[in-house]
Amino acid sequence: MHRSGFSHDEALPLAALCLCIFLIFDFFKIKFISIPFGALCLVFCIIHIFFFRIPMYFLMRRIQSGVNDCLFFLRSNQPLPSAELISKETLNKLDNILEFLKGRHIEESIPLLLNCFGEGDGHGVYLKVEEVIVQHSKETVLPHLLQAFSNRKGSVRYWCAQIARRFPDPSLLDPLRALILSGNVSERAAAILAVESFNTPEAAELLQEVDQQER
Repeated sequence: MHRSGFSHDEALPLAALCLCIFLIFDFFKIKFISIPFGALCLVFCIIHIFFFRIPMYFLMRRIQSGVNDCLFFLRSNQPLPSAELISKETLNKLDNILEFLKGRHIEESIPLLLNCFGEGDGHGVYLKVEEVIVQHSKETVLPHLLQAFSNRKGSVRYWCAQIARRFPDPSLLDPLRALILSGNVSERAAAILAVESFNTPEAAELLQEVDQQER
């Protein structure tokens, strides 16, 4: 893609180049050029600092503060309260965190999100967790997803089975098989739907195995 002009990341090296040229002019006593050129360099550096570097510094601090706030909330809610007990304030906080994480690839949030599900549907907010998870690559998500399937909370395993449909991979068949064989009705249904979405010979074999056991 064509890009015109230069970014603030390129401005500082350019300012340094201008300063070097100014020093060369000054060294050779070319005052009629060095004085105005020096003033231009000074103005350029001031503009760069006050209009690019300082705002960028505070923006990065604000983003990092938001990331820390998200991770702290998620670590404190592993898992969240059930749909009957969760407060509106907590749900709103989770909703705001999910909106913040959209478009930001923060890998530390993945295991925390996968293990945050309380009993129930989170009044619809849990559906947004999947939207955040799927913005990451399969290679990034799979290790955390496999680990989350070992969570003792059935609500976590249920939602992980839902998310597994978006990351079809043979490594997920074993935990999904275990969920089909030992989970409750909701967990088994979610696991079967996940396996069906894989559309592979291994998945078909597992579904046939489950069908034979239920007869």
